[in-house]
Amino acid sequence: MTRETSVLESLSGLVLMLVGACQTPGPGRVTRPIVGGEVDLGDPAVVALVHRGKDFCSGTLVSPRVVGTAAHCLDPRITGGVTFAQMGVFFGAKLGAADGETLAIADAKFHEEWDTTTLANDIGVLRLEKEVDVPPMPLNTAPFSAETIGATVRILGYGVQSATNAASGEKRAATSKVTEFTSTDFTYGGTPGQTCYGDSGGPAFLTVDGTEVFAGVTSWGDPDCKDTGVDTRVDAYVDSFVMPYIEQREPEPSCDSDGKCVADCEPRDSDCPPLKIRYAPGEACLEHDDCLDALCLAAPEDTSVHYCSQICDKAAPCPTGPNDAPLECAPTNNPKIDVCVFDGQTPGTVGWPCDTSSDCLKDVCLGLPGKASFCSKPCYSLGGGDCPLDYACADDPTGSPHFVCLPLPSHRGGCGAGGGSSSLAALLFLALARRRLAV
Repeated sequence: MTRETSVLESLSGLVLMLVGACQTPGPGRVTRPIVGGEVDLGDPAVVALVHRGKDFCSGTLVSPRVVGTAAHCLDPRITGGVTFAQMGVFFGAKLGAADGETLAIADAKFHEEWDTTTLANDIGVLRLEKEVDVPPMPLNTAPFSAETIGATVRILGYGVQSATNAASGEKRAATSKVTEFTSTDFTYGGTPGQTCYGDSGGPAFLTVDGTEVFAGVTSWGDPDCKDTGVDTRVDAYVDSFVMPYIEQREPEPSCDSDGKCVADCEPRDSDCPPLKIRYAPGEACLEHDDCLDALCLAAPEDTSVHYCSQICDKAAPCPTGPNDAPLECAPTNNPKIDVCVFDGQTPGTVGWPCDTSSDCLKDVCLGLPGKASFCSKPCYSLGGGDCPLDYACADDPTGSPHFVCLPLPSHRGGCGAGGGSSSLAALLFLALARRRLAV
């Protein structure tokens, strides 16, 4: 695996632009992916940090919403001015795979004493937009000792496979040996497995008392990704940095009004939903059991949107939906059964006319020159498949740093969708040819 992706030749001009923003690490230090490893289809807590569909760093889920990574992956002085709000976190084995998922970042922080010159305190944390159903990795709290020298660590990341191979974006794993350590970092090497460009921020797992724990954060190593890698020690920052961040943003739930439901409170926790409310036809649902008639349908325009329905016939016509939206009786694959569907487009889906964001299911109401305002939704990969038919993921025309679904050119008078700004991967690798970032 490698710590950064190699696009140095095409980005040589950018290095000069960023020299004034941060100094280059000392001689022989490089931020980089996994070398000498194997494709890893497991380890779901290991993630990629992405920008515009490209990976540039790796990370590790340490709580339902918090990911640990390197400080240099989050510092705008290192990322060419790109902030966490413009990044995403990818869960999956390979970028672009249908079973992967990219989530937005709600908040991020790098260590207060992170030093761009010495790379000291190269650790950071970020909070996802929502909790994920993935088991977090346990944090190592055990201090290193003489017995740690020679211990096997498992190193993982989405970086390149060698210093001369620019291909990245696939999770890989390898093993190495701890060779030395200080109070805040440790070095590994002496084996074919190494980190490289793009693996920055990724984990080193160490087995302690029979349990594999998150022990290191990939920081830097030799330029050829062959000899040594240096990780920030997680145990040195658990109590002073990582856990305070988690506890401040993910406090233990209580029976008070704190935004989290505790099921066994007496009286019932006000944060808990009603024991069971079942919804009428046309109202939003997640599963059949949410609906009065146990029938939850996916909207044809956007299968991420669902609404309740009911069986109908001439003797039992459909009711009116929310906001007097008409429902009509429509046939199904079963010739004996008809169900209620919206007469026309599902209200609030992408393309639905809107006046304000509250008219839209995803809270995004956009206006284009010469076009009436319409509902859109956030997306995370330019040209990707997370937009409905006839729409594509593109830069937000209102100037926000996020991507949204916009009509394809043939559906909006020839205006092209998508932006022309450079990828973060390109920005990072050129500016930090000697850091373990993935581009």
